[in-house]
Amino acid sequence: MTGYGIIMIIFGVLIFLVGLHIYTGHDFFLARGYYKKESKEYLKGVGKVMFCVACAPICSGIVAFFVKTGEGEIIPILILLIGIILGFLIPIKQKEKKEKKNAK
Repeated sequence: MTGYGIIMIIFGVLIFLVGLHIYTGHDFFLARGYYKKESKEYLKGVGKVMFCVACAPICSGIVAFFVKTGEGEIIPILILLIGIILGFLIPIKQKEKKEKKNAK
């Protein structure tokens, strides 16, 4: 599982760096036309989601270093899947909060 661990850590760091780039206000990686240019709050929100999504492969890769082949290989994969699911739920919750705030 060492190869898997290395690949996941590299992948997670790349996602983290993209999230950091977006969080600081650069919109190069985002599709044009889906948000207002002046919305720094939106860019910070997307950056935070990218940070959360980046944690999943990094944690999965670290756990993979401690798992022997044939003795629980499913654990790093489960960590990865749970992290990705949580990464998708975070923006949904943020959107609900924003809609409630705008409704008042």
